[in-house]
Amino acid sequence: MIANHSFICMGEDIKDTPFSKYHLMKRLATSNKILYVESIGVRAPRVSKRDLRRLLTKLSRWLRGYRLIAPNFFVVYP
Repeated sequence: MIANHSFICMGEDIKDTPFSKYHLMKRLATSNKILYVESIGVRAPRVSKRDLRRLLTKLSRWLRGYRLIAPNFFVVYP
């Protein structure tokens, strides 16, 4: 197995949609350092309650900075 390396992974919102990238990085974090960079979004926002909530959530996460979610596994919110 890969050990003692550092990885940067760019992916979807880690809390809302943990896809296979997230699971792979979580496994790699057992013996490596991982920085997971959340996506800022891929579509233009609309004027809706859902998009406003999402905007406020992303803004509050960005203000908090990075977060440790498991040993050696950090998430950053651009």
